[in-house]
Parts: sequence; C-alpha cells; structure tokens
Amino acid sequence: MRPRVRAAALALILSSLPLEAQAQNRELRLAGIACRARDAAILLSSRESTAGWCVGALAVLELGPLVLEGSGFRAKRMEPTAGAALDRDGGELRGLVGFAPIPWVALEVGFAVRAFSSDAGFQRWQIPSGGFKLAVPLGDPTFTAYVRAHYLAPMFQKIPAGQLSGDAKWDLGLIAETGLQITPRKTPLLVGASYRLERYDFPGGVAGRLEQFDVLSVYGGVRLRK
Repeated sequence: MRPRVRAAALALILSSLPLEAQAQNRELRLAGIACRARDAAILLSSRESTAGWCVGALAVLELGPLVLEGSGFRAKRMEPTAGAALDRDGGELRGLVGFAPIPWVALEVGFAVRAFSSDAGFQRWQIPSGGFKLAVPLGDPTFTAYVRAHYLAPMFQKIPAGQLSGDAKWDLGLIAETGLQITPRKTPLLVGASYRLERYDFPGGVAGRLEQFDVLSVYGGVRLRK
C-alpha cells in the first residue's frame, strides 16, 4: 500500500501546482551582463584588494526540470583599492547544471574557471561546486527572487610570486548569491540583477590567508520559448 499512497500524494501535490508550473516549458534566455567585480586577499592584519568594471554574457536553457546555465565576463583592468595590490586583468567562465524536482527548488553542480594576470604573474582558479537554488515569485510571476548557496570543493591554486609563491589549497570554500529577475508577460524581454560572494579559507602557515571574491551584476536580454 505504501507505494500507492506515495503515488497518490505526489499526484495531489502536482495537481495543486499552477498550470504554468505543471507544464514546464522549454525556454532559452540570452542576456548581456555589466558587472563590478572585486577580489580581496587578507593575511593577518594585511589586506590587498582590486576592483574593476566588466562585461559579459549569460545563457540559460530550461528543458523541463533540467536547467543548464553558462556565463562569463572579462574585466580589462582591475585597480587596487587597498594595500599594495597591483593592477590586473581578470575573467571568468562559469557553468551550472540544475535539476528542479519542484519549480522553486533546484539541486545544482557547477564548475568555474577564473584567471587574473598582472606584473606579478598569472593566477588561475578552478572551482568545482555543489549546492541548491531557491526561487520564488514576489506575488506576481513577473518578479522572481532567488537565493543560491554552494559548497566549494577544495582545489590547489597557483599563487603568483608577487603574492605568496607556490601552490595552496583552501580548507573551506562557500558561495552565497541572491538576485531578482523581471520577465514581463507580454514581451520576450528580461532584466535582472544579482550579487554573488565567494569566500575561501586557506590553512595556516606560509600560505595561510582568507580570500574573497564578489561581483554585483545587472543584465538584460531576451527569452525564446517553445
């Protein structure tokens, strides 16, 4: 009897969802991004940080409960904002795969590659992650707010000689992100904004430090539905 009860309960839940949620349509969203990125390294009482404006692109493909997301941006010049940091160029490519068993909850895995180049050398970050995303309409499906939280699996990173020479591996890495998306019903347009904060705690010793990366983004584009 238990399988039948579970099946009946699932059918009841699905029948209570809005028709829009039941008929998960296929949708492709393409957008351009303008953002402000900031990178900071903290060691004891010393803090170095850089910040700069960047441009990029976002693509999201929804295939029923499966969501594929890719984004990237390039910062031509990130200038020092604290400490003895050097001017640097930076960029990031990021991919996410999500599965949403119900419309407002998605389980996600992701991978990002971020790189910085300066007179001190070249720094490359490879960042695997896993977590969840919660998205809810704000009274009207036109306005959707979301929060995302990911755990970052420890990875070795190459540190330029001008900072702390050698390889280092963080002990704990976390991502927190929040955003708002507006999708007017009578047009295929979309606009939105998001803020993402990443924190990396490295072990003690010569390479012991805390690093943070955050980016504030606004974007606009189109939706293609089927």
